Amino acid sequence: MDILKSLEERISKSLEKVSFFTTRVRTLSLLRVITFLLLITDLVILYNTGFQTIYLLAFTVNLIAFIVLIMLHKKNDYQLQINKQLVAINQEEINRLNLNLDGLYAGKEFENDDHPYSQDLDIFGDHSLFQLINRSPMKAARSLLASWMQSKSDAKEIVDRQNAVKELQQKQDWAQNLIAVARVIVNKKKSKKENEELETLFEWAKQPEKSGNIFALRIFGILLSLINLTLLGLMMFNDMPYQFFVLSFLVNTLFLGVTFKRCKELGEQLNQSHLIIRTYLKLIESIEAETFSSSQLVKLKGDLNDGQASAAISLLDKLAFRFSSRASMFYGLMAPIFMFDYHLLAQAVKWKNTERSNIRKWFEAVDEMNALISISGYSYLLPDDVFATFSEEEFKLKGTSIGHPLIDAKKRVTNDFDSSRKGE
Repeated sequence: MDILKSLEERISKSLEKVSFFTTRVRTLSLLRVITFLLLITDLVILYNTGFQTIYLLAFTVNLIAFIVLIMLHKKNDYQLQINKQLVAINQEEINRLNLNLDGLYAGKEFENDDHPYSQDLDIFGDHSLFQLINRSPMKAARSLLASWMQSKSDAKEIVDRQNAVKELQQKQDWAQNLIAVARVIVNKKKSKKENEELETLFEWAKQPEKSGNIFALRIFGILLSLINLTLLGLMMFNDMPYQFFVLSFLVNTLFLGVTFKRCKELGEQLNQSHLIIRTYLKLIESIEAETFSSSQLVKLKGDLNDGQASAAISLLDKLAFRFSSRASMFYGLMAPIFMFDYHLLAQAVKWKNTERSNIRKWFEAVDEMNALISISGYSYLLPDDVFATFSEEEFKLKGTSIGHPLIDAKKRVTNDFDSSRKGE
């Protein structure tokens, strides 16, 4: 197989999709502007005509169209960003093939002058093996890969990884798409403290919550909401004095003060990790949807509990979004009517008490999959680089045509090596 030709074909296909989605996104953006202007026009006409049914219907249709266009724009822009990343990923593979490693993540924070071979073999730093192997944008996955490159493993563990890499080598389209998904979301992050944010999330999840009065709190919130909505309806349709609704609104606001501090703390903790949660959610969904045969990959997918992981992390992602929405004016106006904070707090407590023991295991499974994908990318790029096999003999180390992968194959001098007895 001509690897360079394969990479160039991938770039060409992705560029076609970039062109397609760019046109579609621009068209949807224009339609959104037009629909928004129609909405403003509808509102003016409604106000001036006394809210006639025909104009109210027109406003409703335009509002639905505007919401649909927003959703379509978001979906198509996401695909545009994915394909832009796929172009970049395959261009980086061509650069690796030519040993042009400038600009690739070098893993300099993993350098260790006291390590027995890290410096001698150019494991980390500029023009390093780590640049040649790593494909993941995620810090936890990079850290795991770095630890593998600096520490020993037993033969079974290595063979299991080799079999996983061989399988992923045949799934490069899927593997590259998973990396592209991670890059799209990670690139949105302003914070560079991903590992700290992960630990903050793990600590948040680990702390149990008292749930004794949560059910009662939620029922109380529902009752207060019903009272408020009833008074609002009576005010709008039965000419009831507005003071009754205002009084109910203020009473509900006071009751929200009971949970305000706790909701604020939970919101701040989740907001720090929202994009990390979103990243892992997308990757978990991708892994759950794929079929594997090698024992290591089957195990990693099994660690996600047959869809339980994506369902739980999806709920956590929604909770993080809802907590972040508390800062908006719309939420502030609607919260006393619907008692949103009571329901948010109840959902967060239930999630923590149900899933807190699983989240680290799920995220670590994703990190290991990312690390294996990195090695599979290297294996796909350089298929002539063989996998080590293990001997039953106690002292045996043998290799043919051994050379450093960071030296151009045309210039590299290779050697054979055979040591079959202790001391040789």
